Amino acid sequence: MDTLTKGLGHPAVVRVMPNTPAQIGEGMSLWTCSEGVDDSKRELIKAVLGTIGQEIYVSDEKYMDMATALSASGPAYVFLFIEALIDAGVYVGMPRDMARTLALQTVYGSTKLLMDTEMHPSVAKDMVVSPAGTTAEALRVLEDRGVPAAIVSAVDAAYRKSIQLGQG
Repeated sequence: MDTLTKGLGHPAVVRVMPNTPAQIGEGMSLWTCSEGVDDSKRELIKAVLGTIGQEIYVSDEKYMDMATALSASGPAYVFLFIEALIDAGVYVGMPRDMARTLALQTVYGSTKLLMDTEMHPSVAKDMVVSPAGTTAEALRVLEDRGVPAAIVSAVDAAYRKSIQLGQG
């Protein structure tokens, strides 16, 4: 924030990291501000950001690069997964429009289930898996191919790149 306040020549600076679902009022924004932003302005900022989705205020700017990697870049990760899921449906013989509807509703419903119940993802995942069943087999392939580790590595790479870009 010091760099921004000095560069802009103004003591009141707000830094926001939104994501693209903000376009439809379902975004996630992490934000911080300089000490020059008073409480009434903070409440106004919170209200404005609330019109484009959810918001989280952080006093420590270090979380901004983390939010860039996880939440700002996150929609692209989700879109890649959805695209692959649709393509997989087509691969096994399903019409593309049907595969798209099934994939989108599955991702939406799964996300809503976690949000509404606050259930841990591993608990929800285990509810779907039957011993020696189709889901167990699919998860084995995803884990053997390193999908969970690749996701962690991708977020870490985006985080490091965000830090690098911030250093100019």
